[in-house]
Amino acid sequence: MELEFASGMSGIVRLSRDTQLPNRTIVEFERGWARCKAATADQLEVGFAGASFALGGQLASFDTNDPRGRRARRALSYHQSFCKQLKNVVAAVRGDEPLFIPGNEGILSLRLVEQCYRHRRLVPMPWLSEVESKRALSLSTNNCE
Repeated sequence: MELEFASGMSGIVRLSRDTQLPNRTIVEFERGWARCKAATADQLEVGFAGASFALGGQLASFDTNDPRGRRARRALSYHQSFCKQLKNVVAAVRGDEPLFIPGNEGILSLRLVEQCYRHRRLVPMPWLSEVESKRALSLSTNNCE
């Protein structure tokens, strides 16, 4: 999926059920990049254009009154973040706190996924015979309607 935003930013999302892809997010900038793996919400790698190295580290929160970071708190891990979200949903259902992410944001995500399905295209597969290609095309257009 190719994305373009009104602000001028753009991006590419690659998902596959058939091909193994690295489960990571990469954000490219004019002079470098930042990358994180899906299951490591508390770690980040940063690289610079033209450099032959990258920096990797553990994310942390710092007390703004302590510039040396002596009171740094490690960022939540992937599993801790997931549990915190689930606890938030339970607390919101009980009326104890608002949702971190309101339901209308979830609906927007679902609409985006549905739009992607409506505009999907079969990737070229030159190794298939003509009969196989026609069958693949038939399956791809009937799958999500």
